[in-house]
Amino acid sequence: MPVRNYYISAETEKFFDKEVNRIIKEKSKKYGVDEKIVKGIIKAESGGVIFSVRNDTRALKKQKWATKAVDHLGLWENKYRFFSGGLMHPLYLNAISMGYNVNFYSFLNPEINIEIGIKILKNYIKKYHGNIEDAVSAYNIGSAKKKDGKYINQDYVDKVMKNVK
Repeated sequence: MPVRNYYISAETEKFFDKEVNRIIKEKSKKYGVDEKIVKGIIKAESGGVIFSVRNDTRALKKQKWATKAVDHLGLWENKYRFFSGGLMHPLYLNAISMGYNVNFYSFLNPEINIEIGIKILKNYIKKYHGNIEDAVSAYNIGSAKKKDGKYINQDYVDKVMKNVK
């Protein structure tokens, strides 16, 4: 069910499901990423809600890379840049840094949102030499940090990987 808290017909929901699956298949093939991983991330990040949005600048201010990027660009006053949203919940700032010229509404477009999310995931897969669990962990928190042999965000990794197996 891709749209919640909005009245839409069953036919429209079927269309959304079919269209989102088409986009996932197309973009996954284009970037060489397993569709199951993408679907797992969508399920973990937004639960399949197209208009899902999260905006938390406090967490970002604790991350050195974000602080440097924001200070350099002078963006702290533009808090909307620090939201994640859509199906895959990529960070809006990442989309801008990847060269996408998106606004709030286009960022929630499933086609754009999924492509950005898959590109970010693909970069993490390369960074971690094909280790999917490391890449999934990094997609969620920016790195594949472990403590006592488990990922810091082990629940998230397990949730995504359950969809893959």
